[in-house]
Amino acid sequence: MGAVARPPHPTIVATLIRLLEVVVHLPSVQLLVPPPPGIPAAGRVLGVATTDVNPILIKVRALLAKAESTGHEAEAAALTAKAHELITRHAIDAATLDHTDQRDPGRPAVIRLAVDPPYPDAKALLLQIVAEETRCRTLFAKELQLTTVIGYPADLEAVDLLFTSLLVQAQQALAQTAAGSAPGSRSRSVSFRSAFLQGFAGRIGERLAEVNRLSYADQEAGTFLPVLRSQEERIGEFIDAELGGRTIRSSVRGGYDPTGYQHGVLAGDAAEFTAGAVRR
Repeated sequence: MGAVARPPHPTIVATLIRLLEVVVHLPSVQLLVPPPPGIPAAGRVLGVATTDVNPILIKVRALLAKAESTGHEAEAAALTAKAHELITRHAIDAATLDHTDQRDPGRPAVIRLAVDPPYPDAKALLLQIVAEETRCRTLFAKELQLTTVIGYPADLEAVDLLFTSLLVQAQQALAQTAAGSAPGSRSRSVSFRSAFLQGFAGRIGERLAEVNRLSYADQEAGTFLPVLRSQEERIGEFIDAELGGRTIRSSVRGGYDPTGYQHGVLAGDAAEFTAGAVRR
């Protein structure tokens, strides 16, 4: 007589049911890379297709690496500003060339960046601000701890580089602020740290906007600005067509502490950003 199959343990059944509930309610994600050979794609591949090495982004990567490694906040801020200036000037040059040669800039693409806890809302806010000042848009999926960034390839790579560098610098500044504080003190609280990152993100946004303003204050602005606006419209159309066009604005969670916010502003305000001549 064969062995009688035992029913699964109730704990296993309950775990499987909870797992199924999570999977069913997870938001869908877009296909960013082609599947392996022989497996049909479930939809259009939306990721960045180009693999060309961009010399401008190599310089940007070097500047940001130096900004992360320096122990001087003023130098880190100046290096970050120079990196963003290079990114902006590169976008302007590309837009001007497209207009002059009457070239189609192509369709936008998508990347996804992890936004890990703690304080994922505040980190997603920083990523959103960096993306918007780099001519991109973002959609934050908190359930997946991922942010989808939509834009043109060079800008997408720049967002990835700049956000990563700024996040490292913000965490270093936050650690320095809390250094020497006793466990349970205000500077180690959740509300202080979340507000710190919010203040940092807001001040960084103001600085990047100023770099852009100075870069756009050019005699040839009438040539490239319409092209950049056209690209922005294409990004909006792409979101409507490929991502459902649904965006939800929500407040940043994690508590609010005015002292923490001000400390974050000061960390993002370590030095004046300057936008001098760009050397290539």
